[in-house]
Amino acid sequence: MVLTKILVVQARVEDSRTTIYQKEGTVTYQLKMKNSRSVFTEVQKKAGAFPFNVRCLEDEKRARLGLQEAVQHGLIKPYEVM
Repeated sequence: MVLTKILVVQARVEDSRTTIYQKEGTVTYQLKMKNSRSVFTEVQKKAGAFPFNVRCLEDEKRARLGLQEAVQHGLIKPYEVM
């Protein structure tokens, strides 16, 4: 008789800031803040449908503020830090 052990590895979500995001292609929403609209346009031009890092955007502080509204309304999906 052969006994096998199965190891289950679960990922923990860290408390760190998310830095990698991806644009959702199916959701549409008119962003209210001018900053959010400009960051979303920049993301569309630079990354398209691919995941991107906040550091690849022009101004990181402005980008974080703009991404906040887009994430809130489901236009951009954050990748959690594991």
